[in-house]
Amino acid sequence: MKNKLSVFDIVMAIVMGVLILLWVIPFWYIIIISVSTSSSYLNDPYHLWFNEFSITQFQNVFKTGTIPRALFISFGVTVCGTTLALLLTIPCAYALAHSQFRSSKAFSIITIIPMLFSGGLIPYYILVSQLHLPDTFLVLFLPVCVSSYNLLIAKSFMRTLDKSMEEAALIDGANQILIFSKIVVPLSKPLIAALGLFYGIGFYNDYFTPMLFINSNKLYPIQMLLRNMIINNEGMSSIAANMMGAKNFVSEPFKMACVVIGLVPIFVVFPFVQRFFATGIMLGAVKE
Repeated sequence: MKNKLSVFDIVMAIVMGVLILLWVIPFWYIIIISVSTSSSYLNDPYHLWFNEFSITQFQNVFKTGTIPRALFISFGVTVCGTTLALLLTIPCAYALAHSQFRSSKAFSIITIIPMLFSGGLIPYYILVSQLHLPDTFLVLFLPVCVSSYNLLIAKSFMRTLDKSMEEAALIDGANQILIFSKIVVPLSKPLIAALGLFYGIGFYNDYFTPMLFINSNKLYPIQMLLRNMIINNEGMSSIAANMMGAKNFVSEPFKMACVVIGLVPIFVVFPFVQRFFATGIMLGAVKE
């Protein structure tokens, strides 16, 4: 006997359809404007279908040295920041998850405190300044390379691993470093992939840190550059002068092309880690 659709099912389907449209339409509009010519945009700024298809705006983006440099900075920050974050988070979580580590409870409390209380923006700025990190590449990921939330997730996952394998390895003469590298890390691949995704997206999308500490536009990541271009219209006059002249240059299609290029890396990487995403969300959620 087939289940009949209830009124609730129909209402939820309509609500979900509306929410999907509200998410898809802005992205679709950005893509359409990015592949439109300047004249088609000026004639109809809000068209949602291809009037005059053109990749000129993408060619213009790569003609500037600013956008490729910002992409390179973002890739470097994402790779270096994610690698360092995982190298710090996974071993720390392994230590906190073991009762043999006598200070695990104390360090767990210390880990939770920053999630509940913060010293504020001004002490944070003073601390980073005293470390001489502003206007350096390291400031883009070093002060925020470990998340307390991700550390607690990793700790919960480590506690679900079978302890009998570790005990057998100890009997065979393996030390903690060998157990961690040969047993715990291979078993933690879903955790590493999920946390790598969380950290990577966070580093790639971060614009607040460079807005606070970066003054040189040569160190701007792509998100900071897009923010300045779209919100403050910063740098558009120089780009227009370098292109086809300020009179013929229309900034909106160019901005949309920059946004699309900034989104491409996320859409490329996400399918490869998608199968770990659901597992990563559920890490530590099931208790025995």
